[in-house]
Amino acid sequence: MSETRIDVSLIVQGQLPSFVREEYPLVEEFLSQYYTAIESQSGPSDIIQNIDNYVKIDNLTNLVDSTSLSAEITTTSTTINVETTAGFPDSYGLIQIDSEIITYTGKTSTSFTGCVRGFSGISSYQDSTVTDKLVFSTSQAAEHEDNSIVKNLSILFLKEFYKKVKKQIVPGFEDKEFYSGLNESLFIKQSKDFYSSKGTDSSIKILFKALYGEDVQIIRPKDYLIQLSDSKFEVNRNLVVEKISGNIEELVNTTIYQDKNDYINSASAAISKVEKIIRGNKEYYMLSVEDSKGITTPGVIEGSFFLQFIQKLNLLKKYQQVQMFSR
Repeated sequence: MSETRIDVSLIVQGQLPSFVREEYPLVEEFLSQYYTAIESQSGPSDIIQNIDNYVKIDNLTNLVDSTSLSAEITTTSTTINVETTAGFPDSYGLIQIDSEIITYTGKTSTSFTGCVRGFSGISSYQDSTVTDKLVFSTSQAAEHEDNSIVKNLSILFLKEFYKKVKKQIVPGFEDKEFYSGLNESLFIKQSKDFYSSKGTDSSIKILFKALYGEDVQIIRPKDYLIQLSDSKFEVNRNLVVEKISGNIEELVNTTIYQDKNDYINSASAAISKVEKIIRGNKEYYMLSVEDSKGITTPGVIEGSFFLQFIQKLNLLKKYQQVQMFSR
């Protein structure tokens, strides 16, 4: 069974004793207007009585922030024509056009009727100088041009309440405006899926869709960078020698040695390739020796085979030929 809530403003006149009504005839009207004010949308009594409905996400995500005038109005106009009144309270709502605050007693689908001009009310819940102080404004009736923005002041509290709800359920989005075509209620209810996939391509696409309504393509710079080959490779050192005797090509896959003497340290290395080269009228052989930095056969060179050997030749100038032999 649904609960019917009766506004006190509708029954207060019948609750006063007859002597009060006779001696103070304006008390009924005063109390009626007082309860009408606090029972209007976002009024203290309305919030207390309907808090169970306001905490529902579905009722907070369909708030209408504004509409616009469909015709200019003068300072004495009591009917205000607008594009639409959907989302505004049926009666005694507060609207603001430019700096003027207006209340009304009724509405049609495209107009507010019974308007009281130059009204007073809360125009903002955030003071520019004191962050936890709301702004209560007074105003004067004024002329307003066609297409002027008509703000819905009746939802200011609900907007602040919705912001707090977003901060708890979808932190990071409390100050963000969602895309107008987004089903905010559904997005917030399923926000757990977004946060659980945070940092993935899917979460980035959801983010841009929620905020801008755009389908995006994820491009990573690393996918377009030049990368080193993942294949194994060899690092070889080459030694060009002149044949003295024997078959040099038979040195492939054998080890050559450098004997130690007064000028040269001992060393050894494995020959992986032999290539004949011609320079002028002479034949030479280029021996490829696998370096210890190679990946395929690490550690096949022992000692400073080439560097020390060549340095000794350059310094002493005593060796004109080097005999390489295998064992």
